[in-house]
Amino acid sequence: MLGAVIFFCIVQFKLHGGTLYYTYSYYSQFHNPAFFDQRVTVTDEVTDYILKNTRENEPIFVWSDNSLIYAKTKRPAATKYVSAYHVAGNADREEEVMDTLQKNSPRVIVITKPIDHTFKSLLLFVEMRYNLAVTTDQFDIYELKSD
Repeated sequence: MLGAVIFFCIVQFKLHGGTLYYTYSYYSQFHNPAFFDQRVTVTDEVTDYILKNTRENEPIFVWSDNSLIYAKTKRPAATKYVSAYHVAGNADREEEVMDTLQKNSPRVIVITKPIDHTFKSLLLFVEMRYNLAVTTDQFDIYELKSD
């Protein structure tokens, strides 16, 4: 990792006409997990759960602004919206999301905390069809109830 950081700094130095920016001290911290805040660790917990409990290419639904979960799990989104802010407060989009989820219920749904109580139809849907599997400080993970 350190070699990659040094290489990146050299490339940056050359790209900027020999002007030395303080990139080494910045990028060298990326190999240290303590550099990042707690959300990265929690995202890793959610990611690990999804990887262990879903199949590759199995859609998941994440009601959060943390779309990194999709990328880290390499799982497709169950709807065309990968972030809550694309949907929240828009009645047409909320209805579209609910139609999609009802037709093709993903096995796993992740909901960020604090829970947004304005998307009531999602909360009712999850309450009726899903069991709470895991809870963290920042996320609740639900699994589809078996019939």
